Amino acid sequence: MKNKCRILVGIMLLFLTSCKTETVSDDEYEVLNLYVNQILEPTIDDIQYSKNFEKIFSKNLTSKEELNKIDSIKKYTPFTYELSDSLFQINTNNKIQHKLIWELIYGPDKEIYKGLPLDFSRLKLQKNYNRIPRYTSETKNFLGKFKISRIVFSKRHERAYFEYHKSDSTSLDKFEINYIVAAKEQGVWKVKQWSGYSIE
Repeated sequence: MKNKCRILVGIMLLFLTSCKTETVSDDEYEVLNLYVNQILEPTIDDIQYSKNFEKIFSKNLTSKEELNKIDSIKKYTPFTYELSDSLFQINTNNKIQHKLIWELIYGPDKEIYKGLPLDFSRLKLQKNYNRIPRYTSETKNFLGKFKISRIVFSKRHERAYFEYHKSDSTSLDKFEINYIVAAKEQGVWKVKQWSGYSIE
């Protein structure tokens, strides 16, 4: 009887373990929310092609006035973008990525962070950034197509590394690969390196 109970308990524990769904951690969302708006932020080219550009710019504006207008466009003009609904697994077989991860954050707490679904309700995005399912020739103020990786932490969670891949409307299948390295200083995450380094 005791053996049967043990077997039953073991089966139940196995069932509960197998039913547990792995999700993106709170720490990852914390880091992601610090930088996601900067990742999506319009470039000067995006602004020049936005519908408000010709209406509010003139040759008579001073440099300071132009900067204020650009800031206004970034904050209030509706922009569209595509963003993958999952955080992808970083390719550690790629020598560049492997070298960056290990040298820049001094060894992650896990070798592999598998891809996981992204909960968009947990992203703190600017209200004028509108996610669309797919770009078409009629899409206005398009910021690009984006994919973001899992956030890889150092063993003490003092440094973080992640990538985002971006393409634009001229070539949706080619992604510029960028990486961000952040460090936690006095409880606050700060960017240490932000760079693009290759084309996929």
